[in-house]
Amino acid sequence: MTYSRSFSALILRIRPAILGQWIKRLLFWSRQDVHVADGFFWVDMASNFGFRLTSAQGYEPETKAMLSSFLKPGMAFVDLGANEGFFSVVASRLVGPAGRVLAIEPQSRLGSVIRRNLDLNAANNVSLAQVAISYAVFCLEKKLAPDTNSGSSGLSRATRYTNPTQSVRLLTLDSCLRENEVTSVDVMKIDVEGYEYEAILGSKDLFRSRKVVRVLIEVHDNLLKARGLRAQDISDFLTSCGYECQAQHGFLVFTSPQL
Repeated sequence: MTYSRSFSALILRIRPAILGQWIKRLLFWSRQDVHVADGFFWVDMASNFGFRLTSAQGYEPETKAMLSSFLKPGMAFVDLGANEGFFSVVASRLVGPAGRVLAIEPQSRLGSVIRRNLDLNAANNVSLAQVAISYAVFCLEKKLAPDTNSGSSGLSRATRYTNPTQSVRLLTLDSCLRENEVTSVDVMKIDVEGYEYEAILGSKDLFRSRKVVRVLIEVHDNLLKARGLRAQDISDFLTSCGYECQAQHGFLVFTSPQL
């Protein structure tokens, strides 16, 4: 059944968010295919992503503009924290058939969503790795946010949700790249809900060798601070590796001086 945009907005405003999720299940709420300027997507209209995607301005236009300015045909892009695959689809078009995209998203419930979105857009140059990125290789429980905002799910114990957990496989970032035969990265976007610290510092040699040319990190200060960590430590490490840092549209953008 399809509901109006105003009804979707009402569901999104319900607090606690878990109550909105239960209401959707009672209504047999389902995803639907939508066509927007950036392509075709299978979305839940009563989710943060679906509602923003179908708004007049689209989903995170500033982030999309950054990617459009950085990515060129033939480049390699890594989407760490791919959520429903929107930026992987955008990057797929920007890098073209000669380029490559690796989408990394640990939530099993989003695997079929990402694959469908890739299929809808004939994004054949995108591969999906369903793992979480951290310091080491092992398994851990990932806390799942309500499906009204699945992008807020995270490994961080500071999450405010008490939803069920999902067991996820953890890899270091460099191990994940090796498994997927990615030898160098032109642009990497990192949005991992408070686990930026582990993602970066768990693969120090990857960044010391500057095999990643440009890194865009959405830093979640509140989640890092709740765990006794500092965003400044991430910045200090990358600048010590020779990267130059600039703040852009809520991201810290680190660029190798080789550019």
